[in-house]
Amino acid sequence: VAEAGAFAELVESAAECDDELADKFLSDDRAVTRADVRDALRRATCASSCAPVLCGAMLKGVGTRALLDAVADYLPSPEDALGPLEADSDFRALAFKVTNDKHR
Repeated sequence: VAEAGAFAELVESAAECDDELADKFLSDDRAVTRADVRDALRRATCASSCAPVLCGAMLKGVGTRALLDAVADYLPSPEDALGPLEADSDFRALAFKVTNDKHR
């Protein structure tokens, strides 16, 4: 029961950022699936209209799998950000850097 309530809250929050999910939710809230929410969060994240937040503890390995899944599910791929690479076009790359402050 608690999971159903949490899912309903997630759907409502995601629907605030994505019109397609909002329409489906308003027409029949029971028809909304996890895949619908995932797709809506991806569209909203790629459009910079929402930012999913995850919690975890890297030192204990808690939440690591969820974080990696979220990166794959919600963040834009290089093709999403840069468009498809044409066979005769110049090389393009999308890179990011993660740093760790050893003094913290």
